[in-house]
Amino acid sequence: MTLALLFLVLPVNLLGAAEPKQETLRAWDEHIRIFNEHAAKGAAGDSQFLLIDASQDIARRVQRNEVVVTNHDPENVPQGLIHDRGGAIFVPSVTLGQSTIWTRLS
Repeated sequence: MTLALLFLVLPVNLLGAAEPKQETLRAWDEHIRIFNEHAAKGAAGDSQFLLIDASQDIARRVQRNEVVVTNHDPENVPQGLIHDRGGAIFVPSVTLGQSTIWTRLS
């Protein structure tokens, strides 16, 4: 009887935990705002757009055929986590147009 009652109560508690809090959503909105601002500056030529342009170390690692993944997780997300990663690879003999077609197909 106790086990059956536990299974009846457990899903209700899990459903309540699935809703993000308002402060968590505000942190998400702020993270997206900062990301979009950075992307707009990069597209306008006001800052580095590509990850390899932002760091000579990353550029060297990519040139040595290393797959580079960077962490851009914000530190202070109330009652939540935001996972934000950037990556760079070098693919020899492939043009930007060819890589754009490949990313749209995958």
